[in-house]
Amino acid sequence: PHRSPALIAKAAIVGLLGLVLGEIAAFGAWGLGVLMRPNDNLGLHTTQDWLNVAGIGPVFALSAVLAVAVGILIRHSAGAIALLLIYYLAVEELVQLIPKIGHTIHEWLPFNVANKFLRGSELVNGPAPSDSPLSAGWALAYFAGIAIVFLLVALGVAKKRDA
Repeated sequence: PHRSPALIAKAAIVGLLGLVLGEIAAFGAWGLGVLMRPNDNLGLHTTQDWLNVAGIGPVFALSAVLAVAVGILIRHSAGAIALLLIYYLAVEELVQLIPKIGHTIHEWLPFNVANKFLRGSELVNGPAPSDSPLSAGWALAYFAGIAIVFLLVALGVAKKRDA
């Protein structure tokens, strides 16, 4: 009857694990890049350079909390994973094809905003940067807010389901 504390603990543990694994992966990849290409300028000299590497952990953590929330809502692990992957890889990009309002909607979609936190607005090698109007700090706060709202809705649905 009182699953909410257990679900919150689950989300916290999964989020913490996502943070740790994200940081290990990001700094490991950066370190490997420095070892493989020592003559390239791969140092962390600017704030954006640090966000590109160290920002992976918080985004992984918030994505994990969002995944737990979606898992609680649809009650099927494989379905939750598939839904989030399809949303991120297809829906957020296809929204831009809606005439007149697609671009405006895309600016506020959660993973696009998280990308703004990680990549900023500068065009560098790789995929195009985010078109979100938020600054990096506000982008992370917005993404965290989305994850928390989804978790609160999921807790409400789980409580109602158990009643």
